[in-house]
Amino acid sequence: KNDLADVSDDSDSNEASFSGGLTFKISDKLSLEEQQELAKKLYKQMVELDENALTDFINLHKQVIEKCPKTDQAQESCWRLSNLYFMGYQPPDFEGCKACLEHLLKQYPDTPLLPDAKNRLIICYQKTDDNNGVCRLYEELFQNDPEPDDTTFMIRALEYANALAGAGRTDEARAWYTKVLEKDNGKNSLQARAARRKLEQL
Repeated sequence: KNDLADVSDDSDSNEASFSGGLTFKISDKLSLEEQQELAKKLYKQMVELDENALTDFINLHKQVIEKCPKTDQAQESCWRLSNLYFMGYQPPDFEGCKACLEHLLKQYPDTPLLPDAKNRLIICYQKTDDNNGVCRLYEELFQNDPEPDDTTFMIRALEYANALAGAGRTDEARAWYTKVLEKDNGKNSLQARAARRKLEQL
């Protein structure tokens, strides 16, 4: 399942569960002012941590997300927590990263972090073989930015076609590989060569 699981309500919190097993228990118990004060306190604790204290950073960011959901720091912590899962582990914890970014986009759809979050989420979906997730984000991207420059179009179209093929949507994949070749217009770019090979394999 690619989207957030159902969110269940209790008296104090909403518990959001994700495909990667990471769960955020969101609490609105504190007022906005109290949330802002707590977020500042938690960020102060992070400043004082050793830079290698990965578990402590994770726990503190998770507290900001759960206990201070109405603050700007909660959005920032979603992104920073995704950084820790993406770059703090070898190999990266793509499922954990994916859960943070899905939460960010679900809870804060107008966040200024949206472009970076979606770009990283595409990588997480690719790395976890979540072709439906990749398709969904590229469909949104083409809808919002239908006429990028030619190179950008070919890169996006090729990745979208690959995800369509991986999701078993072969006819659509063939159409998008063909669009790459049409946009290339005989220049034999890297993307065109890759699209040609993929078409031969369909």
